[in-house]
Amino acid sequence: QALREMVAISRRGPGSVDIRAALAALYWHQGQDSDARQVWQYACERINAGCGKYLDKDWVGRIRRWPPIMTGYLNDFIAAQTLS
Repeated sequence: QALREMVAISRRGPGSVDIRAALAALYWHQGQDSDARQVWQYACERINAGCGKYLDKDWVGRIRRWPPIMTGYLNDFIAAQTLS
C-alpha cells in the first residue's frame, strides 16, 4: 500500500527528489535493485535539485525529518552503490 502511494505521488510531482529518494530506498530494501537504481538515477540526473544532499544521513534525518527506518534504507542503498 505505501509503495503504491509513493509511486502515485512521484507521478503527480515528477520533480520531487524527496519522493524519488524514498522510492529508491524502499525499492532497494524490497530487493528491487533495478527499480531502485532507475529512480535514483532519475532524481540525480533529471531533476535540477539533484540528489547530493540525500547522501548526508544527518540532513535526511534532521532536516528532511525522514523516519529512522527509511533513513537506514537509504543509507544501505547508497552504501551499496558506492561499493559497486
